[in-house]
Amino acid sequence: RVESEHDANMIFVDASEDHVGIGTASPSYTLEVAGNMGVDEYIYHNGDTNTYIRFQGDDINMQAGGKSMIKIDEGNGVVKVNNGNNDVDFRIKDDNANVLFHVDAGNSNIGIGTGSPNTSAILELSSSREGLLLPRVPSASKPTATSALNGLILYEEDTHRLKIVANGEW
Repeated sequence: RVESEHDANMIFVDASEDHVGIGTASPSYTLEVAGNMGVDEYIYHNGDTNTYIRFQGDDINMQAGGKSMIKIDEGNGVVKVNNGNNDVDFRIKDDNANVLFHVDAGNSNIGIGTGSPNTSAILELSSSREGLLLPRVPSASKPTATSALNGLILYEEDTHRLKIVANGEW
């Protein structure tokens, strides 16, 4: 045990469990820190030098296997997933392990409700019980056709019609 003026358990070694505690007399892990900890730049996974968390200024980069998986870039105000431009997919699942959202990095497409979006589509929606709900806009509020891009789709509330811009006309 190493004591300080303010902490009787500044560093505590539990030899029977091979545990070290900083700020605790009962460490539950090989190393347990009870309090704040500072890190200059890297936290590495033992025996795996290309898997780490790196802190640089106000940025955090998480790498696994040498691939930048998540980068929090405060300077540009963005969180980047698959920051290394690798063929690494991204999934969000619900509480029953169903795929809600899937980004296929190798095929550059997205699936909502499917974990394997069709490669011929940039976006595939899949559901056995729900549909696609388009923006519902009153006629007076919709953009003018000349200011909208070809292919813009919306549901016009007051006429109950699906509207598509083509060649500057609704």
